[in-house]
Amino acid sequence: MLTNARDLTGWSLLHRKLMPGLGARWLSLCETPDLDIVPQRFPAVRTVRFFGGLELGLLHLGFSACCLPVRAGLIRSLLPAAGWFLKIANLLQNLGTDRGGMLVEVTGIDADGQSVTGQWSLHAEAGDGPNVPILPVLALIRRMLGGQENMRGAIDCAGLLKLDDIEHEFLDSG
Repeated sequence: MLTNARDLTGWSLLHRKLMPGLGARWLSLCETPDLDIVPQRFPAVRTVRFFGGLELGLLHLGFSACCLPVRAGLIRSLLPAAGWFLKIANLLQNLGTDRGGMLVEVTGIDADGQSVTGQWSLHAEAGDGPNVPILPVLALIRRMLGGQENMRGAIDCAGLLKLDDIEHEFLDSG
């Protein structure tokens, strides 16, 4: 069993997953701050993985193949090719849609020693996906303006909001 996603290279662990509201998508391991934050906040957590995917399987599998020389240590980085990747993505963008999504799965052991899994998902329509990350900020600003929150400075924001607070912003943004 893998104990730390940091022991793996990005864009590895390629697999296909059914995304609620979006169908099956290819996903690969990505590096995010969650890999540091989740174990700090929940010390009992042994494995944290974050997967990302591109809507077009052709782009995802192509990029995954381009990552092979980096993972093999033959080249250091794909950064010099970023401009080419963007041009290719722009050429193929009309083959995709304006729909995106997110799936969060948590597995663990409950108090009775039984395996449990929880899942939360979201899909965004009409190009709204890039706006989703700002919704917690809007909810926090709303709480601050309402006098319910007075935290200042850079802090780990996990636990400051309830899901209902963020969902309220979905309704207001429509």
